[in-house]
Amino acid sequence: MGDDGQGYRVDTAVLRDAADKVAEAVVPADRVDLSTSGGDAYGVGDVHANFARFCATWRVAIGLLSARADSAGNVLTASADAYDVREAETEQSLSTVAGG
Repeated sequence: MGDDGQGYRVDTAVLRDAADKVAEAVVPADRVDLSTSGGDAYGVGDVHANFARFCATWRVAIGLLSARADSAGNVLTASADAYDVREAETEQSLSTVAGG
């Protein structure tokens, strides 16, 4: 966990955990089965047609949400990596200056 001397700290494990949880948040919605197979299983005529459109829209929305979640998770992971690299560089610099 880095500290800039002013009390600012970053726990990279928390960032990585959040990255995992962002993707996990979409999973329940992605598992919803709204298939319209089976003819008029969800009504006939307009009811079936409207539900079929809803299902198609749902699939597109879940795809977009999943992509956004993956992107957010990747950014959080990259941020954690950057903090870890800077922390290691700072420790190395301080060790060199201190003669260690």
